[in-house]
Amino acid sequence: MRMGRSKYLMNEFDPSYCEPTTRQCPECSHVLPKTRDYFYYTRGHASGYCKDCTKLRMRRWEENNRDRVRERQRKWRRNNIELSRKRSTASRQKLKTKILDAYGRKCTCCGEAEPLFLTLEHLNGDGAAHRKARRGYGTYRDVVMLGFPAERYTILCFNCNSAKARNRGICPHTVLNGHVIGRVF
Repeated sequence: MRMGRSKYLMNEFDPSYCEPTTRQCPECSHVLPKTRDYFYYTRGHASGYCKDCTKLRMRRWEENNRDRVRERQRKWRRNNIELSRKRSTASRQKLKTKILDAYGRKCTCCGEAEPLFLTLEHLNGDGAAHRKARRGYGTYRDVVMLGFPAERYTILCFNCNSAKARNRGICPHTVLNGHVIGRVF
């Protein structure tokens, strides 16, 4: 005959009840400390799955329910227009700052350093095709994912970028008395 109370009859209101300090994830079977570092908490209680398994399960669900996810996102954006705009502006600004930091924060032709004037230059001349394929700030995301390749991209100000496009690939800052002199600084 067993002594003591059944664990199913115990609850947190019982003075002899002791909250377990570990939990086993049913997905991966890891026994982990029952803390916010390893489990998501909702209403004061730890979820059943560890954080890693929860993320994998959510990713799988989102892949299998793309239409529902997109519709939920559209609905949220419609209901939160101002917050959505603030977040996307902040995200774009953060992305551009990352790229400017990686490429030196100034125009490689004339030395202009005002971030509002600076833009990404495709050295291979494939910028239009890249922008068309990726639309919006997808081009910047690609540069970050590729690890900021210096052989494919650089930073130019809008003046130098436009002048290069209209002058057969040569910016007027690099030409002196009809001879190409390279970079000015």
